[in-house]
Amino acid sequence: MDHLMSQSVADLPAHIHTLHILNKTAEHPRAAQCMATLATADTLLLIENAVLSALEVATAAPCPVFMLAADARARGLIAKSGAGAEATGATPQISYEHMVQLSALATRIISW
Repeated sequence: MDHLMSQSVADLPAHIHTLHILNKTAEHPRAAQCMATLATADTLLLIENAVLSALEVATAAPCPVFMLAADARARGLIAKSGAGAEATGATPQISYEHMVQLSALATRIISW
């Protein structure tokens, strides 16, 4: 398993009020709407093109932020070898399996 996707279940929030799944970059109006609704008990998962704004979004979000590693890799943010984490800042990169785990921890899920 890639070391960037080695997040254990213990590293994930114990409970999530709302899991926000964002697939738009920070410039998109839907991303602004998502950011405006975030609360500290929420978690934000960046997928698809939203991973391109990981650093910007993670610094502005009042809650934990994760990004899908497969999407970051597909957009050249991390190399296939796992190198390049500096390009995504401190935003933890998770696998599809961890995405499912986040979904199971959430009271509700909103896709943006």
